[in-house]
Amino acid sequence: MASITSSLNEREVDKPTGLLDDCSKKNNNSSSIHSTSSDFDDNSTKLGFASTNDENSTRSLDSEPDFSDIDQKQLIKKLDFRLMPLFTILYLISFLDRGNIGAAKIEGLAEDLNLQGSEYNLCLTVFFIFYATLEIPSNILLNHVKPSALIVLAVILWGIVMTCTGLVQKYEDLLACRALLGIFEAPLFPGISFYLSVYYTKNEFLGALTILLGILAYFVFPDFPQDAKFLNDREREFVTYRVKHATNRDGESLKEVAKLGNDQRSAPLGEDHSKKPKYIWAAFSDWQCWAFLIMYYAVGVPLYGVSLFAPTIINNLGYTATKAQLLTAPIYIAAAVASIVQALILGKLGVRSPFILFNFLCTLTGYIILICMDPSTNPKSTYAALFITAFGIYPSFPIVVAWLSNNVAGTYKRAVAMGLEIGIGNLCGIFSSNIYRTQDSPRFFLGHGIEIMFVALGLMALVLTFFIYSGSNAKKKKRLQAGYYDDYSDDDILQMGDKSPYFLYRL
Repeated sequence: MASITSSLNEREVDKPTGLLDDCSKKNNNSSSIHSTSSDFDDNSTKLGFASTNDENSTRSLDSEPDFSDIDQKQLIKKLDFRLMPLFTILYLISFLDRGNIGAAKIEGLAEDLNLQGSEYNLCLTVFFIFYATLEIPSNILLNHVKPSALIVLAVILWGIVMTCTGLVQKYEDLLACRALLGIFEAPLFPGISFYLSVYYTKNEFLGALTILLGILAYFVFPDFPQDAKFLNDREREFVTYRVKHATNRDGESLKEVAKLGNDQRSAPLGEDHSKKPKYIWAAFSDWQCWAFLIMYYAVGVPLYGVSLFAPTIINNLGYTATKAQLLTAPIYIAAAVASIVQALILGKLGVRSPFILFNFLCTLTGYIILICMDPSTNPKSTYAALFITAFGIYPSFPIVVAWLSNNVAGTYKRAVAMGLEIGIGNLCGIFSSNIYRTQDSPRFFLGHGIEIMFVALGLMALVLTFFIYSGSNAKKKKRLQAGYYDDYSDDDILQMGDKSPYFLYRL
């Protein structure tokens, strides 16, 4: 749910960062965009754009299509009210369905099904094996089929599985239901994350109930912008255009920093939207995808650890099962508030790394308290530490996902990169499912220690990514000044994607 909240604020086009801070203030006359100010969201801005018939063509800012008749703020509100409630509810139901087994455990699930040894942990593990394995293929498939067909079918099927889960009689039944739940939930989160990236620019960026919701969703779930019936023709054209060419605000500002001048070639507009197989390899071979995968694990392992085992940890503090269930609710409420507040601030500042750093430090602090305190003598400190960990975990989850989306250019490469991050990333649930063992209760040294290790690795990956991004942005500026790309055609630069000299990494 927090991931959907964050995307509400991932949409301001002209939020200059890093190298662009100074140049965006000085550059008032160099191009049609900058002469009208850098506030792309201002209703009074006149967007002097021209049209094109080739979605992969390149254009200069002097010939952009005219969308001055579009009230962008009203359009964004229309997108928000049409997309966000549905996606928020779907993801909330998804997270509840996969995580409610933790609540069922302290209510007697293991005893009712006569689960022995590690059988409960295996039921948790099998979900993540199928869930993670199928996320990359489902995101690639999403580029070839209607989202309303793929995702809605998945929702209906996992709703059926959840209904059947309530009827299981033995270990094998539960194991099969968890495996099927992983299969059918796989398309949702990476699909929605990628899907939002085609509507918003890179800076804006339970059983029977689930079955019913899935059936209803078919009638309200929109497909890609060009097919969205709740938009008129001009709005569809503009939504597609603004997402496709948002990266060029950076490119034009960087061109001015390099002092290329108006009489030289303008930065190529947009990104390559073709579905060439080379972009699959480009995603897998890109260092940033693997760096973000480490950060994803630094968030995901603690996240699933809390969602699956917080009821058990609280139950071990001496509370009854019912009271332990109730005491988990304030933790999630605090995490939700933190997620919303950070999303609002992040949308104003346009930076990512400082928020992730703060959240990682909160998570690390919480787990250090958990591993140091004896819950039998310090139950209040243990309970407070769960708040601190959740306060760091849940807000950072959407930011990590959105940050990679911001910094990968090319629709197909982005789809694969996000599937890679979320797909392989969700294998982290296998760790979370097996590190909190019954024999380690109530201190759970092994579980808390492994959580600390993953967060520490995430901190190292974060710092490394920040410095590489900063260095890459500076290198692009110097190469432009030296004329390194003078012999490159517009098409060559377009196909470079985020390696283009006109693409600046968000910090």
